[in-house]
Amino acid sequence: MPRPLSRTLTALVAAVATLLTTATTAAHAAALNVVPVPATTHPTSSGAGWWTPIAHLNGATYVTYLDAGLRVVVARQGADGAWTSAVVDTGIAADAGHTQPSIALDGDGYIHVFYGMHDNPMRYRRSDRPESVTGGWTDRSAEIAAVAPENVFTYPIPATTPNGDVYLLIRSRGRHGELYRWQDAADTWSLVRRFGSESGYTFYPDAMVADDAGDLHIAFEWAKVQPRPERHLGSYVRYSPADDAFYQAGGARQELPITRATSDVHQPMRAAETWDEWGVQGAKLTVDGQRRPLIAFDYSLDGTTSGMRHRLSRRDGDRWAVTTMSAGYSHPDKPWITHSGGVTRYYFPDAAQNVRLRASRDGGATWTDEQQLTSGRRYKSLAGHTSGGTDRLYLNALSAGELYVGLSTGGETLLADDFEDGAAQGWAPAGGSWSVVTDGTARYRQASLAGNNLATAGQSTWSDYSVRVSVKRLSHGAAPAVGISARYTGAGDRYGFNHSDGVLHIMKRVGGVPTVLASKPYPLETGRSYTFTATLTGRALAFAVDGVQELTAVDGSHTAGGIALATYNATASFDDVRVTAGW
Repeated sequence: MPRPLSRTLTALVAAVATLLTTATTAAHAAALNVVPVPATTHPTSSGAGWWTPIAHLNGATYVTYLDAGLRVVVARQGADGAWTSAVVDTGIAADAGHTQPSIALDGDGYIHVFYGMHDNPMRYRRSDRPESVTGGWTDRSAEIAAVAPENVFTYPIPATTPNGDVYLLIRSRGRHGELYRWQDAADTWSLVRRFGSESGYTFYPDAMVADDAGDLHIAFEWAKVQPRPERHLGSYVRYSPADDAFYQAGGARQELPITRATSDVHQPMRAAETWDEWGVQGAKLTVDGQRRPLIAFDYSLDGTTSGMRHRLSRRDGDRWAVTTMSAGYSHPDKPWITHSGGVTRYYFPDAAQNVRLRASRDGGATWTDEQQLTSGRRYKSLAGHTSGGTDRLYLNALSAGELYVGLSTGGETLLADDFEDGAAQGWAPAGGSWSVVTDGTARYRQASLAGNNLATAGQSTWSDYSVRVSVKRLSHGAAPAVGISARYTGAGDRYGFNHSDGVLHIMKRVGGVPTVLASKPYPLETGRSYTFTATLTGRALAFAVDGVQELTAVDGSHTAGGIALATYNATASFDDVRVTAGW
């Protein structure tokens, strides 16, 4: 029978000590639909964890990368699923971990791209038209160079605040940490502050995010003398534009310039740790509903690369608490963290470079068990963007020269049924012959070969969600169809995500009138199980098969409703039904 799951995770022992493996609860189910970007990426220079390579605005997703010819490319996927792209600049050095591009969109929709810098003059272009990658690009590097103390930079990390301003976190020539501001209303750049600097040591910017109040949360780390991979003292600071001041996580005003001694350190050095061995490696951060920072990073427990572990730092009262999230992975592969809808998500590559997920509903005190989201492709360091109940992961299969966007939805589980109890309670057949049968596992079978047959479940109030179902066509007549329906309020009013006579469809029925919204040929074998996933976020509709997004559409005819299992002129069985609200 359908089983609604609890809205809250079981509370375990409070995380009062640092450096502990995190407590766990049962896995928090999520769906990840992997969308290929029509791109061939450079095999070594597009995989570091420093950059911000993905953005989302008004239903469109933007990604930037270095292609196989070391050209800077920006690509845009519109709400209709179509990709457009443009080469922004050429002649970028093959410099793994340094020259990859970062992207941000300002409040007017103009696209800002920063790239190609490893102790080089500013390289920055802005789109000539808002929300367009093909409308032309202009070199605006001189605008930042004109306000910079030194026009030599590395590691550009942008973020957009709610008022539309773009901030740029970057390291300058003297190994300083600097913050710049694009004032959207005035269309001008200014230097906010050279805020991190200590003679004999190098400032490494890691990540920056803006909260809903417009404050900037910044993660950074330190290296001794010259830039080097052995880095330490994972640190944090918050910048408030409202009063032009920097603050530590506990609320105390931060002394400037920040040095090692005055840093708000979330990951200290071990007693035996030296500056000449491995320590902290990169970080991503997010803020929870109370604007408290949560920082995902890598740290070596023994000073070697083999000792690297995925970790999390969070605030526990008036101090930092550090927990180990996973072990046994390849050193260069960085995690990504995000928070929305009361749920924190920690994504990370495992030893085989599959993407895994852990989730928390209590601010990071307890976490779900690991859930594997991908297999087969080897993904490097992760980055992402969250909006509209969907996490969008930038997935770079570096060794294959391939780029993907992973769409992850997985908030509260609204319904789950594997039919192993031998019943189908909560399901309402409408036509056909439905029963639970054994076919390796228990499955819900529709045995009538003729006509349009449905079995419905769920609530009329469900709006943004994903529904994932194992679908197996058993036999068929003429023009057969099998699939799932969503936002179902009646047989004549619903969206359909179906395979029909050799073609995948996203369809809608309004007042009984069917309309095809998207379609493509797709071979479907009788007797084989396929995982169909329908994702509905506002007007955006997506259809994935076996974890790969195949179709998208935009339509606003139906805003809420339940689900249905569906056949037409076919017998089929269904299993592992799971409906998950957006994050």
